[in-house]
Amino acid sequence: DFDFVSDKDIGRGTYARIRLLRKKGTGEQFALKIMEKEPLRQLGILQRAYREVSLHSPALLHNNIVRSFGHTEDDRYLYLLLEFAPMG
Repeated sequence: DFDFVSDKDIGRGTYARIRLLRKKGTGEQFALKIMEKEPLRQLGILQRAYREVSLHSPALLHNNIVRSFGHTEDDRYLYLLLEFAPMG
């Protein structure tokens, strides 16, 4: 059960922004990477974003790679739920 409260934007890049989320009940923090599809489509790099999502499999566990807890999308955005890494 993923019921979150969105705290604030904590990062922004060329193709995405990152929001800090807190899980209701536990207060556990997560990072939500939000990628707008249309600009990626116009640049011809939307498939790269899908590749990034597929590489961040929840089964991938490594000390030097931010853990993924899943992804979803709607008509406008790709969303990737990630481990919050406060020091980057």
